[in-house]
Amino acid sequence: TLGALATMAAPEHWAYPGESDRIAGRYGALTVDYPESGIGMSERCARHLTALFEFCRAYDGPAGTIDPGDVPGYKDILTNGIGAYLASPK
Repeated sequence: TLGALATMAAPEHWAYPGESDRIAGRYGALTVDYPESGIGMSERCARHLTALFEFCRAYDGPAGTIDPGDVPGYKDILTNGIGAYLASPK
């Protein structure tokens, strides 16, 4: 088992979508530029999945490599939206 922690620019965004990003951005507390309009869920997911995919590609530890499987690309997620890759709640 391999544990890995992936962080985002503003992990508290789930509690207050966009607002904490804008406030922190006004004070120069972020290294990611957040527009006043915020960043949509598809772009946030695209960034996060791309980072995790690249981690898997680069990892070569004692147990070998990590095959992330079929992960949609950054541009695909932005074009199609993250919902296109989620299971239908039937």
